[in-house]
Amino acid sequence: MQNELQNIGQLSNQVGEIIFGTIFLLVGLISAGIALIRRGKGFQILIWLAIWSGAYGIRLLLGPPAIKLLIPQYFQQYITFLRVAISYLILVFALLTWFELTGGIVRLYLKIMVYISLFIAIAGIILFVTSGDSNALMLYNNLITAMTLIMFIITISNKKFSEKHFLLPNRGVLAVGIIIFTSEALYSNLSGFFGYSTWPILGWLGFAGLIFSLAYVALKMIFTNERRLIEIENEMDTARQIQNSILPDGVPSLENLSIAASYYPMTAVAGDFYDFFEIDKHRTGFLIADVSGHGVPAALIASMIKVAMQSVSAYANNPGEVLRMLGNILCNQLHDQFVTASYLYLDTEKMTALYSAAGHPPILYWNSETEEIELIKSNGILLGILKDSDYPVRELSFKKNDRFLLYTDGLIETENSEGEAFGDRRLSEVFRENKNMTSDELNNYLLKELKLWQSSETEQQDDLTWILIDTK
Repeated sequence: MQNELQNIGQLSNQVGEIIFGTIFLLVGLISAGIALIRRGKGFQILIWLAIWSGAYGIRLLLGPPAIKLLIPQYFQQYITFLRVAISYLILVFALLTWFELTGGIVRLYLKIMVYISLFIAIAGIILFVTSGDSNALMLYNNLITAMTLIMFIITISNKKFSEKHFLLPNRGVLAVGIIIFTSEALYSNLSGFFGYSTWPILGWLGFAGLIFSLAYVALKMIFTNERRLIEIENEMDTARQIQNSILPDGVPSLENLSIAASYYPMTAVAGDFYDFFEIDKHRTGFLIADVSGHGVPAALIASMIKVAMQSVSAYANNPGEVLRMLGNILCNQLHDQFVTASYLYLDTEKMTALYSAAGHPPILYWNSETEEIELIKSNGILLGILKDSDYPVRELSFKKNDRFLLYTDGLIETENSEGEAFGDRRLSEVFRENKNMTSDELNNYLLKELKLWQSSETEQQDDLTWILIDTK
């Protein structure tokens, strides 16, 4: 009768190992699948959770004789080694899972414990191979586990400390999982100490409570992060629409001028800005500016420039004064950023141009008569550095069929896969080789050349903006 009961107990344990081993292996596979499908912030915790749960499940499944019969004969000799290796390494996987949920001193503690437990695991596996003792260093593994569980209980029971050191969307669920696992571990160890045997199913249920609570917390973290990203993307889309609204709707339709403009931000919003001062059918001002950095901070300053432009419109025929007044308005408003700008004023009745810049790349001027390209320079200091800064003005005459290009440095600094910049020389070659193109045609061709230069493998490194002006 006693033998029958023992046989029934062994059979039930084997069935339990198969059931729970399969469950934990499936949890691992599902966690890995979710992590790979929804790669993003927080997916590392699912990867380590998948390895931890999957390894625990495999160790259980390698126990029952019925499962061993399904394993190829040549692999049978490695089963014991695999179970021992998993028994040592499973603590490393557990610590790495917790590592992704913590911060501060707790994260530092776990990092140290990962290295120590990895050293113990390697040493324990080597000792097993050389001596056959599968539990030579398991006591130290259990000691680290006990220390870590005690630390977690103390940490998570203190709300203030927990909020500081745990990155948890739901502290209560994880606390329940830890309590279930710890209670079972204490019960099993104390029972063994006093000579009582416990049901293995209790250990599996305790581990299941911990794994499922961790999986819940990990998934909630990932989905919370995804919702935040969606909200940020929506806000960025709104910001992009707002920024597009401050840019000109199109180019001015003027006598004797053909104008094309391009604006390609690196991100949803940019620090590049351009605008036109259409005084009358013969006189027009062209402004192009570049705020340092990218994204929302740079875009906000670009918006400030748009507002500031309204107050300097009366000086549209004086590039030096436009830049001086813009600099005064932006002074003490830029913090750690800076603004470069370039302003060109054209009078097609007198066929004269006035140009001034604030730390900006020179404009490119194509002389149709000599078929020469000249870089027009007339630079003062960056906008907003000092009030009432002086910006020298360059005056020149132009003729019909001449061409001007104002641009931000992203144009000439665009790099290819080898890190070589597009540069002034190639830009000049594009102008010279395509002198008979219209402004719109050259505008499109220039963009095409930049994309070919950059190659599909290289991401855009800066905002791209330029204004192309042909005289007629």
